[in-house]
Amino acid sequence: MDEQLKALQEAFEAKIKEAASKVELETIKSEMAEQIKAIKVGVSDEQLKEAQLDFDTKLKAQWEAVELKLKSKEVEKPLSFYDKLKAAFVEANLFDGDTLKTPASEKENVRVKVAFDMNTAGTTASVATGYQTNYGMMSQELLMSTDIEMLDVFGHMPLAAIERYMAKVVEYEETDGADIKVETGAAGDSSFKLKTEDFKVFDYGVKFRVHRNMLKTWAGLQNRIQTIGIDRLRAKISTFVIDAGAAGDGTATPYGLLSTGKYTAYDVALRAGEVQSADIVDVIKNAVLQAKIAKKPINAIILNSIDVAELESLKDLDNNSVVRAGLKVDETGKLSYIYGLRVIETAKITTNTCIFVNTLYAGEFGDKFSLEVLMGYDKTEDFSKGIVTIQLETELAFGLGDPLAIIYCDNVSAAAGLLTKVGA
Repeated sequence: MDEQLKALQEAFEAKIKEAASKVELETIKSEMAEQIKAIKVGVSDEQLKEAQLDFDTKLKAQWEAVELKLKSKEVEKPLSFYDKLKAAFVEANLFDGDTLKTPASEKENVRVKVAFDMNTAGTTASVATGYQTNYGMMSQELLMSTDIEMLDVFGHMPLAAIERYMAKVVEYEETDGADIKVETGAAGDSSFKLKTEDFKVFDYGVKFRVHRNMLKTWAGLQNRIQTIGIDRLRAKISTFVIDAGAAGDGTATPYGLLSTGKYTAYDVALRAGEVQSADIVDVIKNAVLQAKIAKKPINAIILNSIDVAELESLKDLDNNSVVRAGLKVDETGKLSYIYGLRVIETAKITTNTCIFVNTLYAGEFGDKFSLEVLMGYDKTEDFSKGIVTIQLETELAFGLGDPLAIIYCDNVSAAAGLLTKVGA
């Protein structure tokens, strides 16, 4: 029976070496126990006990090996922005269970100041003088941006946490090999060369300074920070991308669509003096033509809201609304396309200017990580005044492609004047 027990052990040892989870190990352990019990003749209780102990030792060693194997394959699940924000509040000891800490009683009498902002205490405990009222105010909503943000316009490429730059193919040089080949002559060569450029990763952030009393009494503050904060951060990123004054050279300030040398100027000489009573619509049509000639088609136009309103209010000489060729509106009557270009409306671009882009290869965001939240006291005065600083931030690179894929018109009305036929 010793040989039978030894063979049984060897069989199960081979099994546990192949086990890849605790469930499999538990199953093997149960099978072994059942088969050991079935061996009754010729095996003493001491032998069975010794065999079981030896098996348990080897099982434990394999169990530890499986745990290490599984742990090495674990992928940390990224936290949502809500979870990160909540974690920051918990770390600041501002959470009670799953909710923000609130006053001891919802009906606690307090004096509400006539006007306050997030940097003031806002409410104080009941006092001997002054008007008394229960804490409670109707919900006040902060306005969100109505602009189309650039994060939603251009593509995104994930970057590793260690990367400080994003490489992008910005142009190529092509050699046309379609030469005529004569008998015994050499065929023409056809080839192209690629050029890449590195675009630096920058930190973008917005700060909120909140009095700690607000954190204790505003149950909806966390949601406000999450929604309004993200809206302000997205708007800040858009400003760097499309505002000519904010665009940098990629060293200390991020590149933008209108950084020097990164775009093509609107061609004021193209069809100059050939259009009857030219207006903004004709300027846009001419930019589409300019892109076609350069073989770099565009698919979107970035316009200020005032210029969009002008296009939507076009009228004839009798003040009748007109439907111009190329202008398309959606089911709500909102201008959506002009000569096939998607209309991107934003207040962050100067009136009487516009940017024509190809959103597929004019620009691209490199995402290093999603939104983060930081919370703490500023070392200068926050602690003494009870102010908590909350910062929302992200790290992005913005890479630009071929300058021919970005056309900028810095004066629409002047461009229309140059298009207009003399004497018209």
